[in-house]
Amino acid sequence: MRMPCQSPRSRGPGTFGSLPALGGLLAALASLSCGDAQSGSLPHPLALEPGACEAYAAAAAAGADPLASLRADGLAAALRLKGGVAPEEWEAAQANLRRLAQAPACAPGADQLPWADWIRETRRSEPGFCAQQLHAAHFALGPRALPLAVELDDRETNDELRLAAHRVLWREDPGLAYARARGLLFRESPRAQDRLRPAYVETILPLAPAAEAFELRLAAAADDGMEHRARLEALRGLRATGDPAAAPALESIFLGEHANFIIRRESLVILRELDRARARALLARRFPEESTDPGLREFLDGMRAQEGVVPL
Repeated sequence: MRMPCQSPRSRGPGTFGSLPALGGLLAALASLSCGDAQSGSLPHPLALEPGACEAYAAAAAAGADPLASLRADGLAAALRLKGGVAPEEWEAAQANLRRLAQAPACAPGADQLPWADWIRETRRSEPGFCAQQLHAAHFALGPRALPLAVELDDRETNDELRLAAHRVLWREDPGLAYARARGLLFRESPRAQDRLRPAYVETILPLAPAAEAFELRLAAAADDGMEHRARLEALRGLRATGDPAAAPALESIFLGEHANFIIRRESLVILRELDRARARALLARRFPEESTDPGLREFLDGMRAQEGVVPL
């Protein structure tokens, strides 16, 4: 028999108090790790790491304070990762960290736990662990996790933790998330070796509603001040949507971009996929820079040959 998926906040009071033994506790907790039953219409339903609830049950059976035990073990796992593990152990060590950090979401009364205090306490020293605890807090609290996510959406917050905060923002308040995404992507001065904006475009925008994601991808792809990988991921996202409404912007990028050949090339390749007639009209033109840029000339000549287009 398949047990229903339920988050802690959806269970009635006293659910766990009636379980007499570890076996019963494990059976009840197993249903928590499969996700949030109320999120079927959302693009990214919440779910805990497999084994998180079993980790809580084991800690509850082993000692008087399972939450303190899990937190200590989770922070130890984070320190182990920080110190370096063998490549073949990396995935298992990461999964163990996620299990331990998220396990408190399976506790009775998880929506009453001091999630904010826990995260504030170690947000600077162990941001990866905190990112997983924020996910668990969101699982337990639902919309009540939103103020904590807003608090963590700060330029001084570690990238991994800030991305986790934006996952909460997009799920709970897309309007607020859109405004904050624009600030992060286009108004905030990036750090040296900018990794945040490429990661945001690649991993967070797919969680956004289609219209908002489309607008942000268009803006990122067209922004010549945007980090290169972020622009490239934005273009790939536009290709994946298959929406021909992106065609005018792609044409503008091709015509206006002169410093980044890869972005210029990708914009025309994707334009051809989304609006072949518009791309063929572009290929029928001769561009002055073809005479001084052999790479561009070779690329355009190759596409013209494929399309059977003779430039005017």
